[in-house]
Amino acid sequence: MKHLSFFTAAFLASATALLAGAPNNVFNAVVKGTITKQVLLSPGDSRISVETLDEKRMFQEFLLSPDQYVLVLDASGSGELLFRSKSASAALPDVPVLAFGEGATVINSKTGEARLDRAFSSPSTDTVFKDLGGTAGGAFTFIPPLGLGIQVKKLNMRFTGHGTDESTSPAGRAILKFKLSTTSRFEQKP
Repeated sequence: MKHLSFFTAAFLASATALLAGAPNNVFNAVVKGTITKQVLLSPGDSRISVETLDEKRMFQEFLLSPDQYVLVLDASGSGELLFRSKSASAALPDVPVLAFGEGATVINSKTGEARLDRAFSSPSTDTVFKDLGGTAGGAFTFIPPLGLGIQVKKLNMRFTGHGTDESTSPAGRAILKFKLSTTSRFEQKP
């Protein structure tokens, strides 16, 4: 019983700690949501513009090709959403989209369910993700028992954040709301 209490306490701190011992902590990701921007037509005259946010838009924002990269959730360490090369031999660098910060996780080790809430931010400097920060909440399911090398089955999160969008005005703001789902484990080709 002492061992179970130790493992449960150790893993409640972070969902990513649960995944740290897993052999492959990288999942294919699907993003669906909206970008809401203020468009300044002239001084004192502005409009709200709502645009679709999905993988296609993200590839455009980061000037990447879906032939070379895939959008993934890397749950190693503190966790991050990024573009990763489809092929290791291409030697292309990872392109970070957002990284997770502090948060909380609650776990039901018997049913294999967990709920989490995390802060996030983006290192991007020239996309609609510039200065992006906010919170994400969601859930994941795993195959019990609880322990190192946990096998996650599915992860779903909802993100709400705000950042800078200089395409509409020098001090333009953007509100991003989107859902992130994992579809399967990412397997990079040689």
